Amino acid sequence: MTKPETANSANNGKGELLTERSPQYARAVRVIFYASTSNKPYDISIEDQMIIMAEYSSNQKGWVAAGKVIDSQGGRTLRKRPALRQIEQAMRDGQVDVVLATEPSRLSRRHSDLAELIGLAERYGVEVWTTTIGRITNMMAVALQMVAGLGLDDRRSRTVRRHEAMNKDGRHIGRPPYGYDVDRAAGQNGILKICLEEARIVSRIYHSYLAGPSLSAIVKELNEICVPSPRGGKWNVTMLSEDGICGVLHDMTYTGLVICGMYETFEDATTGACMRVLKPRAEWKIAKGRHEPIVAAEVFDAVQKCHAGERTAA
Repeated sequence: MTKPETANSANNGKGELLTERSPQYARAVRVIFYASTSNKPYDISIEDQMIIMAEYSSNQKGWVAAGKVIDSQGGRTLRKRPALRQIEQAMRDGQVDVVLATEPSRLSRRHSDLAELIGLAERYGVEVWTTTIGRITNMMAVALQMVAGLGLDDRRSRTVRRHEAMNKDGRHIGRPPYGYDVDRAAGQNGILKICLEEARIVSRIYHSYLAGPSLSAIVKELNEICVPSPRGGKWNVTMLSEDGICGVLHDMTYTGLVICGMYETFEDATTGACMRVLKPRAEWKIAKGRHEPIVAAEVFDAVQKCHAGERTAA
């Protein structure tokens, strides 16, 4: 945490300098200014945030600047924000009475983290304020969290409906799989066209697997003849990687179908990381695509049976 230019001091609004030895300072409300950067376009600068907070603070009775904290690193969770950890330590040490930011999202865009921060502040007798809405209490943070949750549910519902509409229209959702490109000339998102060079590799992988070689042998062969993987590197076996041939062998897109709703996406409450869980197949939305197949349906089915047999034997 860095101190303002008048370290350990403040102005009483009458042009008189207050220091920690001044009687007035002991009765003052010590304020830490918190500013953070953002990747949003046209975001206000750190300097502008400081100016806004200084002006707001000067209009509050008894408030004096006790320090400033600048968060230029960010982080998905409260525990990964070094700047907020500095503020927490200042609370523990009794060095602050008010934490001031320009708006709640500066402290955290995750309302659960905001509620945690305010709960921590209240434990140490510290208030959290913003220049936009004033003091934020724990109850207000919970209310903001509930409103944000409703908005998030609404956005998720709209996204699901949009994806289902694209699926019914035969359009692919997301990045095209290896072997396809997006058909820009079609004038709509999600319409695929075959990339001939990659499509030949996809067909080769399927027919090689049915001919008997193991997955590892196919991967070794592709890497030996320097066939680039989907990400331009080396091929591997796993289905969890974009460069894995297992993913190629199980992708129904190659048979001319489009699929949505395969995964449930959620945020881990502890780490803040985005997690994906594969849904039961009965919940998938499968429709005929508007693209040409690379692999015949009977070849795809034969590969699935062969792979299922290997797993059973194993």
